[in-house]
Amino acid sequence: MNSSRQQRIIEHFRRSIHSYDDGAKVQKLVGDTLIAKMAALGDIRYDRVLEIGCCTGSMTETLCRMKSVRELWVNDLVPECCYQAAERVGAVAGDIRLLAGDIERLAIPDGLDLIISSSTFQWLKDLPLAFNKFTTSLHDNGFLAFTMFGPGTMRQVRELIGVGLEYTSEGDLAEMLKRNFSLVEIETSCCTLYFQNAREVLRHIQATGVGGAGAYHWTPGKLRVFERDYRLQFGTEKGVPLDYVSTCVIARKGQSVR
Repeated sequence: MNSSRQQRIIEHFRRSIHSYDDGAKVQKLVGDTLIAKMAALGDIRYDRVLEIGCCTGSMTETLCRMKSVRELWVNDLVPECCYQAAERVGAVAGDIRLLAGDIERLAIPDGLDLIISSSTFQWLKDLPLAFNKFTTSLHDNGFLAFTMFGPGTMRQVRELIGVGLEYTSEGDLAEMLKRNFSLVEIETSCCTLYFQNAREVLRHIQATGVGGAGAYHWTPGKLRVFERDYRLQFGTEKGVPLDYVSTCVIARKGQSVR
């Protein structure tokens, strides 16, 4: 990842730590969905677990309250998030180890039962290479379980100002994974939030740290145009919408027989 872009992302998420849990309604929803789907599978072990992109530890806590995790590594690009997640699950997890930094560059532990992540992989620079790396760290029949945002996420903002992430489709994800994994489940869903006006959309984005996705220089004039065009192009009786599209994946190490 470009160092200046990475630093911008770190700063945006660092500033949003205290507002994240209140603002990240969709992230909480898709994380809870992932945990529920995993709970329905009886053959996942939880002795050695790595969570990538732990953020404030919301999903970390849900996981550790659902299952007894003996060894837990919590990773995030923002070190403060690792500290907060570890503190949040200190009473319900076993041995907790902090792994702050860029997961694409960090050495990660071997012999893992599970690598889990929610709303993070869309930030990775080289997803196929990351999947290969995760494969080597999982034991035979270990699991990779994650959600990530996909094409259509925040499309309204992208259409108006041309800023946003390059998202991976469900089909492309499946192609990448089948090289080293057998897909247990892959499902894409859409969620739309509604706000009173476009300025509230921007506040929501800022509160969840996603403003680091791209550089955009706001001026009072640009903001007025953005508010006007957002209302005219996307306004509804419910307010102005913001779309999220998320893919939920559970995969077992080992090539698919399909």
